[in-house]
Amino acid sequence: MDTARLRQSIADHCGLDPRNVHAYVIGEHGDSEIVNWTNVDIAGIPIKEFCGNCEDVLFEKLFEETRSAAYRVIEKEGSTYYGIGLAVSKVLSTIPNDQHSVLTVSSVHREFEGMQDVPFSVPSILGRSGVERTLPVGLSEEEIQELSKSTGVITDAIESLKG
Repeated sequence: MDTARLRQSIADHCGLDPRNVHAYVIGEHGDSEIVNWTNVDIAGIPIKEFCGNCEDVLFEKLFEETRSAAYRVIEKEGSTYYGIGLAVSKVLSTIPNDQHSVLTVSSVHREFEGMQDVPFSVPSILGRSGVERTLPVGLSEEEIQELSKSTGVITDAIESLKG
């Protein structure tokens, strides 16, 4: 959901159709999620090149609006179940129709950029077999560190459930 929200925010800012924006929110779905800014592009053009006069602070503002959107929806509507329903519907139509769609979904990773045996979201090809392939998104060192913190949040939550 946050990947779609971020793409819409970037598209709104640039005056574009969100289908031309390629950006991914990865990690834990929540306060520790991150954006793979290294690979955000608009129709194949890196966002910083496309948006030459935009500063990093603008990108962070767009992401912060994305990350806090759920809180605003809950405040107004009481929950985010419509957005969740839409996201689940997309996943559930992708699998039986064997669409091989690239979706940002969570799965347990044997190894991903040094993180092992922990579930988190990254762009993945989804088809009849479920997650058929996780895409190597090419993270910067800073993004790897942020993703490691995000997966730590997930790991801590799992450990707390074990009692």
